[in-house]
Amino acid sequence: MKMQNKWRAGFMLACMLILTSFPLQASAASTTFINPVAPYSSADPHVMKHTDGYYYFVHTSQYWDKIDIVRSSSYPGIYTQKNYQLWGMQF
Repeated sequence: MKMQNKWRAGFMLACMLILTSFPLQASAASTTFINPVAPYSSADPHVMKHTDGYYYFVHTSQYWDKIDIVRSSSYPGIYTQKNYQLWGMQF
């Protein structure tokens, strides 16, 4: 029984060493991803469809100094609509 436990432990150790010696690498995409909602940098994004039928996209601006909102009748339309500032810091 003790020999069987030692064999299991040795086998598990060998498996872990083999698996960790070959790092998993993600291959780089051949094309650049373009965000369909906001092509610009926007932190803390949130999209919701309100009961009024419009999509609202709220996000922090790329410089983290204001909060913007976009309203659109379609999800892809958020990309083309104008940003409205909800809150912003003035220096």
